[in-house]
Amino acid sequence: MYRERSENNKVKGFKGKTEGFSLIELLVVLMIMGLLSGGVMIAASRAMASAEAVRIISDLRSIKVAYLMFSMEEDAEINDPSTFDITCLETYLDRKIQAESFSLYGNEEKLFIGCGPIKKKVSRYIEQRAEENGLYGSSSSSEEPQTPYVSGEEPWVWIRVM
Repeated sequence: MYRERSENNKVKGFKGKTEGFSLIELLVVLMIMGLLSGGVMIAASRAMASAEAVRIISDLRSIKVAYLMFSMEEDAEINDPSTFDITCLETYLDRKIQAESFSLYGNEEKLFIGCGPIKKKVSRYIEQRAEENGLYGSSSSSEEPQTPYVSGEEPWVWIRVM
């Protein structure tokens, strides 16, 4: 039942564990994997924000072109942007407009189509592309668009139609 002990008090016939990984080795590997996955998540978050900014700018351009086609075809211009139903432009677009995300602002001299409110992270990417795309900014849908685009808490981004 009992094994004999040798001179230096070790059990005869017992070989030390020589296969597998120690707990420390496993913890180090898990820590490295956690750090790498954290970095990937940060990069993915940035890529998603940049993609959303590009989508917003593309949507504004598409709606601008749709408005220009609408005004030529209907031979009409918008006199009161607050009463215009932006969803009537859907016939000139390849998908439906989320009316609550878009707004019109303007007067007799100029008209803007805006999108918002925009998340702060996305706002930074839009700000980087604002000048080359002719984008304006404002703090709300009822405030006159300013140039150049200024990012804020949840800003609106605008493109001039006329």
